[in-house]
This record gives sequence, structure tokens and C-alpha cells, in this order.
Amino acid sequence: MKVQAGHEMRPDIQREQQLECGLHGDNNRAAAQFRKAVEQAAAFSTAHPNDLVARHELSVVTNDMGRSLRRAGRFREAVDAYTRALAINQEVVARDPANRFYRSDLGACHAFRGRA
Repeated sequence: MKVQAGHEMRPDIQREQQLECGLHGDNNRAAAQFRKAVEQAAAFSTAHPNDLVARHELSVVTNDMGRSLRRAGRFREAVDAYTRALAINQEVVARDPANRFYRSDLGACHAFRGRA
């Protein structure tokens, strides 16, 4: 999908395209797309440091990038991505320990890192 100059792709559409790349076996391309999403999410999170949802989304896309890297056989990079996602998610859970969804994602981060 081409994006016209001056128009940014909505993050939800970009994430769908990234997942689609991975589902069609092009994991290196998917990892590159996730890297862009991580950069965007990190910039947004930095600009909005009190936005816990933004921090959580950064963790999610970082974890997704790790999955694509693992599927591409890039295990060291995958472990690095999973480690970053895990650290971000630990921060998110520490800031909102009552949120079961965040705690569940923290468990998933541990599981994915263990698979790499």
C-alpha cells in the first residue's frame, strides 16, 4: 500500500500490514515494518510520558518485532527485542498492577523471550 506524501499511515493499518507480511512468510520484511512501528510508538511514548496505553503499545509492537525476527532466524536480535518489550511491560505493570491485561502481557513477554 503506497501512502501519499504528507499522509502518515494509521498505526492500526500499519500493524495489520506488518502482521500480514509475517503471515505470508516474509518475516524479514515484517521485522523491518515492525521496527518502523517501534520507532513511531517510542516517539509517541516519549512525547506523552504519562500515557500508560502508549507505553503498553510500545511493548506490544516491540514484542511483535521480536516474533518476526525469531521467525526469520535472527535469534539474537529477537532476544534483544523481547528483552526491551519485557522491560517496558514490567514498567507498565509496576505503574498499574491491578490491570490484569497488562499482567497477562507481561507473562506473554516472558514466554516469548524464553522461546528465542
